[in-house]
Amino acid sequence: MELSTAKTLPRINRQRRTNMIIPLLLPFLYVLVQMDQVSAFTSAHTTATTTTISSLLPGNISSRPPQPQFPYHLKFDLGLSLGLGEYSISLTKPLGIILEEREAGKPGVQVESLAKGGAADAIGVIVKGDALVSVDGVDLSEATFDTAMETIIEAPGDRPLEFILSDGLGRMDIAKNLLKTLSPEEAIFADTVVRKSVRSIRKIGAQLGDLFSVEIVIGAGVQDEGRSCQVRFFAIFSTDTVTTYSCSVAAKGVKNILGDIEIVALSCAKDEGWGQTIDLIREVE
Repeated sequence: MELSTAKTLPRINRQRRTNMIIPLLLPFLYVLVQMDQVSAFTSAHTTATTTTISSLLPGNISSRPPQPQFPYHLKFDLGLSLGLGEYSISLTKPLGIILEEREAGKPGVQVESLAKGGAADAIGVIVKGDALVSVDGVDLSEATFDTAMETIIEAPGDRPLEFILSDGLGRMDIAKNLLKTLSPEEAIFADTVVRKSVRSIRKIGAQLGDLFSVEIVIGAGVQDEGRSCQVRFFAIFSTDTVTTYSCSVAAKGVKNILGDIEIVALSCAKDEGWGQTIDLIREVE
């Protein structure tokens, strides 16, 4: 069987730690870069209210997503069906995907792991933590584990199945003062860099534990005539699915000649305990 029943996650003790947000943000509220062509960057005052990147844009951003940046063999629907952080992919059974219920407080199921050498693993795009949105048009975004499993098992095995998955981040909070400085295009660029950074961490940052969510985006700067973007955000991690910790993440994304966005620098610094920064990706000068 290509799908295995993973254990239900225990209830996660993840308090928002709102009483700690202000001291956590203070060390990082500074300008990330000062270079020519910096078109938009500011750091938010710690008392600023937060909103979402999508709220800056006219209309319903979920119905008008930016061009997703993934390998050519993925088929993306650029019409009205995909939202921010979602992507569509065709897979034939056996899938090689192990699913589990999402952490406490979040409906639906997510990818727990991939069978090495399986169909999903071979494509190299699906990562641990991706949330299942639908299979062959059947909405599974809020399905129970049993319902999701039953739907996949009963789906045809003689043709490719259309899967829609997401990074599970939803609409991320961004400091309101920062949002005011970004144009819609810059906001989408920054949003994409954050999401790609999260996917990179989930792929190569095993020592950090599981990345559950993005707490808040506190910095974003677009430079080099719109070709690169630096971001800083806080993310929630766990190494045991019970306790959580906050980590400051800094990343840089660059558009290549094809227009795809690549993460060229990525580092993480734990708020307390480490006293060091872990460089997952170092920019080549």
